[in-house]
Amino acid sequence: MLRSNCISPLCAVLTAPTSGLAAQAYVVDVNGGVGANFTSITAAVAAVPDGAILRVRPGDYVESVVVTAKDRFDAAASPLLNKTNTVRVESARLARIRDALLPRLLSGELTIPNAERIVGAAT
Repeated sequence: MLRSNCISPLCAVLTAPTSGLAAQAYVVDVNGGVGANFTSITAAVAAVPDGAILRVRPGDYVESVVVTAKDRFDAAASPLLNKTNTVRVESARLARIRDALLPRLLSGELTIPNAERIVGAAT
């Protein structure tokens, strides 16, 4: 049960990101008061367009409300997922190079001039 103990006429305002346009406002009032568009928060969240403003008036709302922020998560996670994919491709490329060169280096077929000096400086 959602219980609203707000003093002001508008208890809560739920908003979603907009594309720069003025968002339309909708009013939720469990008692169906003047100017109310909805009596249920769940119905309002499901029905209003993206970017709308929901003004929830005080009252006892006997419902479970789940509001997700999937679009905002996707926008934040997308660059990280792209970077992960880029690093994964680069790692696979480096592994192929390692697998091609390491056996030849270990067998002596391929040599690196000054390798001992380079390895010694790195340790």
